[in-house]
Amino acid sequence: MLTDTVETVLDNGPDPRLTVTVRGPAVGTAGRVVPSGELTRDTGQVFVEAVRTALRYGYRDVRVDLGEVSFVDARGLAVCLVAVRMAAEEGCALDFENAGPMLARVLALGGLTARTAGD
Repeated sequence: MLTDTVETVLDNGPDPRLTVTVRGPAVGTAGRVVPSGELTRDTGQVFVEAVRTALRYGYRDVRVDLGEVSFVDARGLAVCLVAVRMAAEEGCALDFENAGPMLARVLALGGLTARTAGD
């Protein structure tokens, strides 16, 4: 049984307001991107880089676990849209899950669907 996994942690500096972990099997097609903190104008590039990292790992099915995201502003929503488009261009499905009700509503404003924690 293959148990090797990869994990990369990215943040936006010495006092990070967003940390993003990319994890999944070393060999496989499915990975997870787990942001923790605020997804905003100031931190959005970290999220985009995390999705880019998942694509470099070769994942074709990426789940974004939003359970630890505490705040999203308009730029954070725009960054989610950029990440979806970037993934689609690489033939990758990017799905959002574990969103709280308010975050799910914000994503819906941008035309994105997120499974909530109770789904």
